[in-house]
Amino acid sequence: MATVTINTLPKDQWLSFTINHSALQQVGVTIKTTTNTPYSIDWGDGTIDNDIPSNSTAIHTFSKTVTILKIKATNGLYDIINFNSTSLNLTGQIKQFNALVNLKVLRIYTENMEGNFLNLNPSLEEFVTKSIIYGASHEMPVNLKVFKLLKNGSRVWGNLSDLPSTLIELEVYQSSFVGIIADLPSNLTLLNLHDNIGNVGGNIGALPITMIYFRYLGINVITGSIETLPNLLEFIYIAGQNTINGLLDGIPSNLTSFTIQGNNTISGTINNLPTNLKTLNIGGNNTISGNISNLDYTIESVIILGLNTITGLIESTSIKHLTIWGNNTISGNLSSVPVVNNSQNISIRGNNTIKNSTVKNYTGITTFNITIDPVHSSFISSQIDQMLIDLAVVPNIKAFINLQGINAVRTSASDNAVATLLTNGGTLILP
Repeated sequence: MATVTINTLPKDQWLSFTINHSALQQVGVTIKTTTNTPYSIDWGDGTIDNDIPSNSTAIHTFSKTVTILKIKATNGLYDIINFNSTSLNLTGQIKQFNALVNLKVLRIYTENMEGNFLNLNPSLEEFVTKSIIYGASHEMPVNLKVFKLLKNGSRVWGNLSDLPSTLIELEVYQSSFVGIIADLPSNLTLLNLHDNIGNVGGNIGALPITMIYFRYLGINVITGSIETLPNLLEFIYIAGQNTINGLLDGIPSNLTSFTIQGNNTISGTINNLPTNLKTLNIGGNNTISGNISNLDYTIESVIILGLNTITGLIESTSIKHLTIWGNNTISGNLSSVPVVNNSQNISIRGNNTIKNSTVKNYTGITTFNITIDPVHSSFISSQIDQMLIDLAVVPNIKAFINLQGINAVRTSASDNAVATLLTNGGTLILP
């Protein structure tokens, strides 16, 4: 037999919230009702706005310091299903919202409320906040689809297997979840756990096939092959004690950002990366090969650490941030590398033979970070002098230059340039 909830609250009843606002501060509040009938707000400074259309934003500038705000809906508080404010500084306990018995969406970006999962409306399907929330995963509202705690300080814990099966998006800063990847809700599309101090393990091949965004920073023993990642995945970031392997050539074609740090042993080549990839960051004992000329011009950042054997001409790439370590054999002319978005960040180690053979105009550049640590001699004295002189004429540039290894020693021709770069806050590590 169906259960019918009879609402006995009077339609003209106001619901009060504690807030903290001074004169001239402006806020906005959006309320949606089931019947699409209007709502009202008593701002607490003598102004009452009536007949605000459902799902529209009411904007108000306070005329004095205010500590109480009131709301009501034409058809009663039980008609309110959505409360959204990015600017209202609510204070006190989260259970102030419990009078909204049919509330489904609550987005409040105040940092000054607190409460536990048991204080939340059982009807909630979406909850986004910067407030302090605490509780175990099995205490979350059972119909929750979106849960985002966007600020450090909350205390959320529990087993991944106890999360609501309805969850589609989960984002928490500072949590202590435990469990394995296979225990995640099957329809999850977004997971962002930042500084999770609980131990999470399992195989990345067990991620839900619906996953689009996966970011995990914290204690983990995640394993598996990158070739088994979900085909829909666009973003992945894993940092911890993970030991992930697989061929780089086999990652999903939809990826725009791929970052896996840890004790990984990824292999393959950089020759066939996804066409929309913007970021490639791989840490560990990797053995990746390929030619940097195959890196698409749309890629903005490449960091590959390990025992790699990458080749190619350095001037064939126009990547803003390029870091490649290992037994690489990269050659070419550093002064011919394009500057991207007023920035150049290059760090290359290995058996490289990179030169700096021509004068370069660095006008407009604001960031210059170069580390070239070759096994074989690469820069001669005049080339080092020329780089320093070219950079020193750029006003207020902050340069980090590391040419350790067996490069030649600069000469007195670059003394004035060195003095200028150091005055501008630069760091020079020269042979």
